Amino acid sequence: MKYTALLFVLLLSGCIIADSSHVLVGKSRPAIDISQVKIYSSPPKQFEEIALVESTAAHDFQDDQALVDEAIRRLKMEAAKLGANGVLIALVGSENGPSSTVYVPTGNGYGTFITDSNKGKVAKGKAIYVIEE
Repeated sequence: MKYTALLFVLLLSGCIIADSSHVLVGKSRPAIDISQVKIYSSPPKQFEEIALVESTAAHDFQDDQALVDEAIRRLKMEAAKLGANGVLIALVGSENGPSSTVYVPTGNGYGTFITDSNKGKVAKGKAIYVIEE
């Protein structure tokens, strides 16, 4: 029973919960490798809008920077699927969802409570195709 609780805690500590989505506002292109997608904080000279993209990354046991990195990676991944070679960042911020508490029995009639506050980061932007000059 002790090992079950330990395994449960280890599983909770190792996985970042992440998601991404898009809304097409232009024409998608063939998918490209994520390594070809660049992040822009200001608009490049010439580009075409492909989609609005959003991603989230959450976990109680990860630091804020790791969650931001994962949210940005997910934005790039979503953009790459659409053939966008850039993401024009609109927002990177915090997201706090509802909390939940789970009781984990540790044996001998004892247990522990683990609270998941769904601490997370969100990133939003535009998937764009930058036209090389």
